[in-house]
Order: sequence, then structure tokens, then C-alpha cells
Amino acid sequence: MALRLACRRMSTLPARPWFVIDAKPRTTPVAAADLQPPPAPLHESIPEAHPLRTLQEHMRQLPLLDPASVQIGRPIALPQGPSLPDKIARGRRRRGRSYAGEGLPLPGGGNLWDWVVLATVKEGTEGRGAVDSVLRSTRKLLKEQHPDVPLPPMGFSRRKHNEGWGMIDAGEFAVHVLSQEARQRWFGPPPADWR
Repeated sequence: MALRLACRRMSTLPARPWFVIDAKPRTTPVAAADLQPPPAPLHESIPEAHPLRTLQEHMRQLPLLDPASVQIGRPIALPQGPSLPDKIARGRRRRGRSYAGEGLPLPGGGNLWDWVVLATVKEGTEGRGAVDSVLRSTRKLLKEQHPDVPLPPMGFSRRKHNEGWGMIDAGEFAVHVLSQEARQRWFGPPPADWR
């Protein structure tokens, strides 16, 4: 009889103990790649085989970069500043004069590069080598897939503290990798007509 009472009590107990909380049904997490806006289309004048197309795809997939911050555009033409004042030559050998002659015009309207690439590393990764890591990855990509792109020697611009800004001069385009602070300080928001 005691066995029947024990069985009856066990059958009336709920299947789950009182201290277990019913969990809400889990929703499938949305991948971060699905939330990213599509990349801005490149300028029509950039050919299909140009290194900038490969570079844009590569930089948008790097985990250290904010994918929406990768921007490729023409350099902004800055107005020419005032010329330096002429200094009179001094001494017997006529030293100290500041007039250096007329400069040579640069092709392309005075800009050093035809294209500029700006990319910003994610916040919190600046002081941990993110800028250098992105620059190494970019250099490696350009060397492997586009060996015709002229790159400076590896140790040419090696600095211990880059202060959140690194750059690769690739001949006809420049790649700037920046921290959030450096981008706001040196570049500011891009103009609306930048492309």
C-alpha cells in the first residue's frame, strides 16, 4: 500500500521541478554580415582588374576594420596657399635666400595620388596593433595578387608608435588606415560629393 501511495504521489508531481524557469524560445541570431550595409559602388572609371576592387573586398572582410568605414574616392583638391615671403640673401656667399624657383606641375591636377582609400579600425583595437596588422595584410594582398603595384620597402616607414594612423603609398593610390580619433582629428567627416 505504501508503494501505491508513493507511485500516486510521484505521478501527480509536475515533470519539472519548481525552481526551473521556463526558457523563452530562442531566436536564431542574425549574423553581423547580414546587418552590414552593402559596399558603396566604386567609381565607374576604375577598371575591373584594378587593385582597388580587390582591396575593397579584402578590407571589408577584415575583422579589425569597421566595414562601413572603408571608403575609396578621389583626393579632395585643396586650394593653393600663399607663397612664402622672399628673404634677402645674407653674407658674402649670399646664403639664406628662400626663392627656390618655379615648381613643376604635377600630373592629375596637382594631386599626388589618383585615388585615396580610407579605412577605420574598430574602437578598442587601436592601441593593440590593429593599424599595423591591417597594413601588413593589405601589403601582403597587394604583393601577392598585384605584383605590379609599386610598394616601398618593408622597413622603410617602420615606427614604434603610429598614433593611430598608418599609410601605404602604392603609386597611383594611397591607403590610409586610421583609428576613430585620428580620423576625426585629421580627416573629419567626408564631404557629401566625395567619390
